[in-house]
Amino acid sequence: DAVEVGADRVFQRSNQERGRLAVRRRSKIAAHRHALRVADSPRLAAARGVSLQTELADVYAWQWDENRFDVIAAIFIQFASSSQRSALHELIQRAVKPGGLLLLQGYTPKQLEFGTGGPSNIDNLYTAEDLRRDFAGMKILHLCEHESSIDEGPGHNGMSALVDLVARKV
Repeated sequence: DAVEVGADRVFQRSNQERGRLAVRRRSKIAAHRHALRVADSPRLAAARGVSLQTELADVYAWQWDENRFDVIAAIFIQFASSSQRSALHELIQRAVKPGGLLLLQGYTPKQLEFGTGGPSNIDNLYTAEDLRRDFAGMKILHLCEHESSIDEGPGHNGMSALVDLVARKV
């Protein structure tokens, strides 16, 4: 099983690797805080031949079953402030199965200079060091801050300051 937390457009992203990941998995859950995103997801998944269960949930109250998911994709989940982030990251780690993967991408504080999307509050942005600290209990396979041009639709388009994490639960 795989879960994607907080994605704005499940299966619509241009990143082909995420699409292949979703298709290879037996099932996928999309948990999102926006009802419109959740409502549209099954149609998008069906068009791609993927089984998808959706849930509209408060990520802090959602049942994060221990060792449930082979993969968790946490893409631009920067609605959590720095005071909430560690708790959310602990819930995510708890839910990954031993040997499972966490794929996380977000904006760094430098994103405020670009103004091409993401939170406008620096408290919602994080650095590679923030992620290294929060996910110290996992084996970090890849952790990198970089600047890349993205095209994620209106409001998230252009040169962006990003941080990527790939970690395995040991």
